[in-house]
Amino acid sequence: MSEKILATIRTAKNARSTRASGNRKRKPVKKKVAKSTKAGKAGKSSKDKSKVKRRGIPGSERGTEMLGVLALGTSIFLVAGLISLQFGDGLLMGPFGRTLAAFVYSLFGIGSHVLAVCGAVVAVRMLMEKRTVAKTGHVIGIFLGLLSLSVLLQLAASSYIVAGYGPGGRLGASFATLFQGLVSTAGTALVASITLLLS
Repeated sequence: MSEKILATIRTAKNARSTRASGNRKRKPVKKKVAKSTKAGKAGKSSKDKSKVKRRGIPGSERGTEMLGVLALGTSIFLVAGLISLQFGDGLLMGPFGRTLAAFVYSLFGIGSHVLAVCGAVVAVRMLMEKRTVAKTGHVIGIFLGLLSLSVLLQLAASSYIVAGYGPGGRLGASFATLFQGLVSTAGTALVASITLLLS
């Protein structure tokens, strides 16, 4: 009888140990399955986000395209008006074109061509990238560069007159006169050159 009791106890222990080992082996499988499902969900969510980013907002893209086309047309119109103003009667783009070209030239002088080209470049980038690319820092840098260029042109060829204005326009002439009184002509040229390089 004792031998039968011992045998039953041993079989019970063996059964428990096999159950325990089976449970231990099954647990990691559940964790792996859970991890794989989480990874799959994360992958799907990242793909969905990337699709949303690529699609963008149709209305904003349409508005950016319209703004880019308008800016490109205005830049080409301004360049043609400036060329006609400097080398012709200024009426290539009509009376309005002459008035607009004369106004812009009165501010920056010959540097107005640079302003028009920068506007065309920004417009093309807007049409290609479907977003606004001219930030506040870019606008400030372009303005400082144009101002410095206008001052240098005014110092170099002050006798060149178009539509009653020098090569630097009103801004170039005003700042050139101001800095000439403060740091002389050489100092003004040095300051304008440094500002142009930094912008």
